[in-house]
Amino acid sequence: FEEAHSHATSHLLLPENPGLLAGGGTGSDASVLVLVDDEFSTGNTVLNTIRALHESHPRERYVIVALVDMRSAGDRDRLTAFAAEIGARVDLVTRSSGTVTLPEGVLERGQALVAAQEA
Repeated sequence: FEEAHSHATSHLLLPENPGLLAGGGTGSDASVLVLVDDEFSTGNTVLNTIRALHESHPRERYVIVALVDMRSAGDRDRLTAFAAEIGARVDLVTRSSGTVTLPEGVLERGQALVAAQEA
């Protein structure tokens, strides 16, 4: 799948053992897939990964593990709505969470600083 905001825009899901994606097995964990990422900033990577996986190998539950969750309330709501849309449970396990608030005009001040240094 393609992800415009990412530093690496093209993603290919290519596990060492393709049978892991196909599911199967026995017991209560057979329909659970655990994915690991370093951080959640917007949640787009997780959402797009689950969307791609769910189209070919749907699961009842996805568990996503990361060190930090920096998503906004709107991004959290978007993932909740997506889970309802595909009819799957999506759980996130993180070590910490927070938000980043940038001061008003920070982009313009940064651009001015760069322009002054380049002059």
